[in-house]
Amino acid sequence: MIIGLCLRIFVCVCFFFVFLTLLSKKLGDINITPIFPKKDKKASRVIISGVRDSKKPLTYSQGLILTNKDGKIPKKIDRLLRNGIGFND
Repeated sequence: MIIGLCLRIFVCVCFFFVFLTLLSKKLGDINITPIFPKKDKKASRVIISGVRDSKKPLTYSQGLILTNKDGKIPKKIDRLLRNGIGFND
């Protein structure tokens, strides 16, 4: 048995509750991170991450905004997309 297996998936908002329902049966420490195309716009995607067999509660992150006011991609988001840096880096 594998304990502590971590899973992170990107899903469309329209399938969010389906995935959350399925994953919450086996995962704990679930974190929801919305992805916003622009500030003041609705999220188009969400990142759902969790740890198998964890008993920690669900948390909700502030979210990622992909473009700033002038339509450019912020440096941190660019590094995330191009270099695969972690969310906390």
